[in-house]
Amino acid sequence: MIFEMLKERPVLKLKAVFLLMFFLLLSCTKEGGPNPFRLEPVKIKVVHHDSLTVNLAWTKYRKEYDFKKYVLERAPLGEWDVRCMAETESTPPDFAWVEIAEIEDVDDTSFLDTTVSPGYLYAYRIILLAGVSRPTGTRVFTMTNRLSAFSLRFEPRVTWMGLGESAMVRIYIENVQDLMSFTLEVDYDTSIVKLQSVEPGELFLNYEQFNFSDTGGKLWVQASLRQDREGISGSGEILRFDVKGVGKGDSPLHFNPSALLFKDILGNVLEPPNIINGGVVVR
Repeated sequence: MIFEMLKERPVLKLKAVFLLMFFLLLSCTKEGGPNPFRLEPVKIKVVHHDSLTVNLAWTKYRKEYDFKKYVLERAPLGEWDVRCMAETESTPPDFAWVEIAEIEDVDDTSFLDTTVSPGYLYAYRIILLAGVSRPTGTRVFTMTNRLSAFSLRFEPRVTWMGLGESAMVRIYIENVQDLMSFTLEVDYDTSIVKLQSVEPGELFLNYEQFNFSDTGGKLWVQASLRQDREGISGSGEILRFDVKGVGKGDSPLHFNPSALLFKDILGNVLEPPNIINGGVVVR
């Protein structure tokens, strides 16, 4: 009967078609409905973090029509237990989002947050504003590193010598707790200095293992104490090496941060140290 009425009244038929299209479009914007136009989720991740920065990235919104902006929000969670959060997939009571950035370029999919504090847990979420659909996005949690309690430095900071002369360079560690082993790498200029010898420092004379290699301006050292010894707590010399001046100029002495590894007696990795680089000057 309804179809007969539509055939007889073209205007009513046209209204019915528009009404049907309206309800279909409305169903497309509701969560859970079959929506071919629904916004794809934009997934956020932490690329890197340290004590004072968090580097974030997210997937690009590929359907560029009607793109408005990405909105990045952060919630500082303080000393909330990370393990508890992982187990319960919950968030603390003071979970409150604060906008920290708006990105209006669809191709700009990264952000460096430099307004964080050391040793704090943060939640981040990315919100996509585009089209007529609701905002969508994912969230991620990360904890910034605590400032390291110990340091690594050269002694002296800068070594001066004449051409053909030799000098001893020492590496000191300061304010470490329960140190049992270390791995480090030092970069230097082979056109200025020549490495002649490498020895354990006073704190590692009772070593169980001491290995080193010198390959084209990179001194790599790995050392560990005997298992019957207690871990080292305090400050002192962990390594010494003798260099000879073979060319006039300045040779930097740089610790390679990616090669540094310090462990306690239980095998736990210690926080990376604060590093103070040095140099050798040959005149």
